[in-house]
Amino acid sequence: MTEITFYRQQRRDGSIRSGLELNGEPQFGLIQSWPSETSDDDLSMVLDWYIDLTIQSPNPIDSSDPDQTKNELLKLQASIQHGLNQLANSMGAGVDFESPVLWKNFPELSDGYEIELVCRASNRISSRQLMNEIHGFAHHWLEYLGSLKQLTVV
Repeated sequence: MTEITFYRQQRRDGSIRSGLELNGEPQFGLIQSWPSETSDDDLSMVLDWYIDLTIQSPNPIDSSDPDQTKNELLKLQASIQHGLNQLANSMGAGVDFESPVLWKNFPELSDGYEIELVCRASNRISSRQLMNEIHGFAHHWLEYLGSLKQLTVV
């Protein structure tokens, strides 16, 4: 099995980051906002909230061709979109920050595929924001995916 993780997160320093990993190795990433001021405290790794969409694919993907990872997600577009919309529509009053939200209802998947979304907020205020982010992720995930930049190792 090949594991693809597409994530979006807000860190305590205020930055919002998105990325795409193949079998735990980063391939694409983007920092979508950056704090205007930095302090001596390194809060860059502390998360206020996160959304992880993880796909288990039966297909081998060549890590030397990162576009294959994006293309695998695009093949599942209808199922991903339907599942994300169902999640966003079922959220009701909000999310409980003390427990992660786990969503596996992604219909019409081809044999061998599994999709799971896990998200969590660090506190009550962040949980309200997370609910808005889930709605945004459901409606804009293709735009987020398209805006990711290929990472290079130097």
